[in-house]
Amino acid sequence: MEQLARSIESKAMTDARDIVVRPNLDAYYYGFYPTNCEPIDRILGTVAYAGKCYHHTEDWEDKNSEGVSPIDNIQAAAIEAADTIASLRKQLEDAREALADNHLLVSDGHYKEAARAVLSALREPDEGMIEAGSRGGDVPYAAEVWQAMIDQALKG
Repeated sequence: MEQLARSIESKAMTDARDIVVRPNLDAYYYGFYPTNCEPIDRILGTVAYAGKCYHHTEDWEDKNSEGVSPIDNIQAAAIEAADTIASLRKQLEDAREALADNHLLVSDGHYKEAARAVLSALREPDEGMIEAGSRGGDVPYAAEVWQAMIDQALKG
């Protein structure tokens, strides 16, 4: 009988690691609502699973035959969530720096500045722009007209 109990416990602890796929957030006496944030739902799922496996939280430190306890699973889920959050924060900071480095940060008051930078970069027309501006004909002043239009836009 004890061997059967250990086998069931081992299977339960192994299954707890699979909660990432579809977390069950209900324990026997309590439950959680999904947050729709996988790392957080994984934490909640491991807590709920521990509650299903053991009636008393003091037993959550008991290790199964693989040497893993519910506390270990909860801690692993928390570390994974923290790593995910840290990675996302780093990506956000890198994106902000890239935008600032390229002078494309368009927060309050920077829209006109960004637009002026684009217009200034387009002030010198290339051959294709001149040809398009002259509609394929011989319009000798197409480049000058283009530059005058850009200059006027930069004034306003």
